[in-house]
Amino acid sequence: ILLSDELRLPTPYLVGGTVRDMYLESNLSDDYDISLNSGSKSFFLGCMFAAQYEKPFLIRGKENVSVLLKDGKLDFSTGFVSEYVDQDLSLIEKETLSRDFTINALLLNLKTKKVLDYTGYGFNDCDKRILRTCMDPKKTFKDDPKRIFRGMLYASKYDLKFDKKIINFLKEEREFVKKTIRENKVFIENNIA
Repeated sequence: ILLSDELRLPTPYLVGGTVRDMYLESNLSDDYDISLNSGSKSFFLGCMFAAQYEKPFLIRGKENVSVLLKDGKLDFSTGFVSEYVDQDLSLIEKETLSRDFTINALLLNLKTKKVLDYTGYGFNDCDKRILRTCMDPKKTFKDDPKRIFRGMLYASKYDLKFDKKIINFLKEEREFVKKTIRENKVFIENNIA
């Protein structure tokens, strides 16, 4: 936080699974995702963090840096924005609504320590154990078909029920699901099986 202030960068947020696990009081992973929700500035902060604290890091793609810690890693990324998201929204809203599931779309403001839920469903879905996509499932799964399998993994791991829209999508889009299975066998075997 101090480094982002010192560099006059936007507020950093802890995003994704760690915030979900904190809310569910589940075991935390050793992988923390940090975003400034402001384009390439998250990448810049990650590089500066690694340099200031003399930590090894990996650059993954154009906009993601992983800082390796003794007992885990910090991933600094710009955040994916779906082409299907309303472009009139703020960047933080666009990035949040582009996430896979509402339970993973909670943001912890690292300055105020307040958890934000831009989807309006994240807290409720955690409480009621519902797995719901942030956007229409067709859009969410077209953005990244592997999200179907991650959804199955989350449903099993956290004892979640699929939202009716996801169930309807899976029934209506059987050919898409079959094709996704064929194209992602290695992912499935390494992450689900």
